[in-house]
Amino acid sequence: MIAKAVFHQGKVKIHYQNKTRAKRINTGVTITSASEISKDGRLKSTVKDVERKQVIINKFKKDAQDLVDGHFHKHDNYPTGDEFNKLWSKRDNLLVRSERLLDFYDRFLAWKPKDRNIKKLSSLKDYNSLKKNLTDYESFLGEEIMLGDINKEWLGEFEAYLTGCKDDSYTSKTNHKLETRKKRIRTLKAFFNWMDESDLFTIPKALSNFKSEQGVAETVKAVLTKAEVIKLYKKKFSDPKKEFIKDVFVFTCYTGLRFSDLISLTKRHIKELDSAGTTIIKKAVKTGYEFSIPLNKVALEILELYDYDFSRYDNANFNKYLHILLKETEMFDDELDFEEEVKERWECLSIHRGRDTFITLLIQERVPLNEIMKYTGHRSVSNLNKYIDTKGELINYTKELI
Repeated sequence: MIAKAVFHQGKVKIHYQNKTRAKRINTGVTITSASEISKDGRLKSTVKDVERKQVIINKFKKDAQDLVDGHFHKHDNYPTGDEFNKLWSKRDNLLVRSERLLDFYDRFLAWKPKDRNIKKLSSLKDYNSLKKNLTDYESFLGEEIMLGDINKEWLGEFEAYLTGCKDDSYTSKTNHKLETRKKRIRTLKAFFNWMDESDLFTIPKALSNFKSEQGVAETVKAVLTKAEVIKLYKKKFSDPKKEFIKDVFVFTCYTGLRFSDLISLTKRHIKELDSAGTTIIKKAVKTGYEFSIPLNKVALEILELYDYDFSRYDNANFNKYLHILLKETEMFDDELDFEEEVKERWECLSIHRGRDTFITLLIQERVPLNEIMKYTGHRSVSNLNKYIDTKGELINYTKELI
C-alpha cells in the first residue's frame, strides 16, 4: 500500500486508504486543478513556485510512507485507514511536544528548497550556516536550547557568542564580522516568524523588535574604478585558468551579475533589442525577478570568447584563484579598514564585488536609479542606498539644470 499525493479542494493532499476510511493529509500546497499533478505526485513545470512546492509534497509523502512501511515491518500487514490516522496523529503530537529549538528548526529547513540547484540559493546556505551556529552554541552552553529560553536577553547573548573565538571542535565559524552577525540574527528572526505564523510559537514582541546592540559598521566597499577595470582587462596571464577568471571578473564589473546568474547564463538569455542592442534578459536565481543588462563591447567579447558559458568553477574556487591573480597584478595593494582589521584590497575583492563595482560605476555616471534597477533586478531603491556615497565632496550638479 502506498501513500499518494492527490488534488483535493484546491490543495495537494497525501491520500492513504486501506479497508477503512481514507486519511487525507493537507500539505498546504495549492494548485488550480487535478491536471497539474501526475499520478506519481509530480507537479507540472508550469505550476508557480514548482520546485519549492514539490519539495514540500515529497517530504509529506515520504513521512506518510515511512509510517506505512514501519507498520508493515512491525505487524506484517499494512495499517488500515483508521490505524494510519492514529499513527499520523501520534506523529504530530510528538512534534508538538518537543520543546527543543533545533527540532523546530529542522522542520523549518524541510520547507526550504532542496533541488539540484541548491548551491545557487544563497539564502538556504545562510539557514544551514545558522543551524551549525545553533548546534555549536548548544555545545558551548553545555545544554539544549529550549523554546522557553528564547527572549530578548537570549538573543543578545547569542549575538555576542557569534563575535567570540571558537574551539576547534566546533563545526561553525564564529568571530563573524558585523554584517554576517546581522544576517544570522535576521535569519533567526525569519525562523521565529515562521513558527509564529505556523502557530508553533508565539514570538514575544520584544524579540520581534530586537535590534543589534553590537553597533553599526561603516560600510567599506572594495570596488574597482573605471580605469582599474580597463587596466585589469588588458592585463594578460600565461595561465589560461587565470585568464578565464580575470575575464569573467571583468565581465561582472560590466554586467553586475550575481554568481548564481553568471554560472547559469546561456545563449538563450541573450537577446537583440532595437533600443539597447545585445542584452542579457534573465530571471535572477536568487529572487526570481527579471533583469535586463545591455552589453558593452568588452562584455560581449568576453561572452563570445567563452561560448556563453562561465560555469567552470564553484564560488569558493573562483574567489581563490581570483585572489591569486589580483595579488599578482600588484594593482590592489592599498589597505582598507574593516572593523579594526586592516586588509589589502585584493583580499577583500571577490566575484560579488564585481556587482558592487558595476552599480557604483553606474551611480558615479549619474545613471538614474530606476534604470539601474532594470539592470540589477532590484525592486526597491532602498536596496541601492548602500552604494551611494553620502560622505563624498559636494559637487554642484544643479548647474546643469539651467
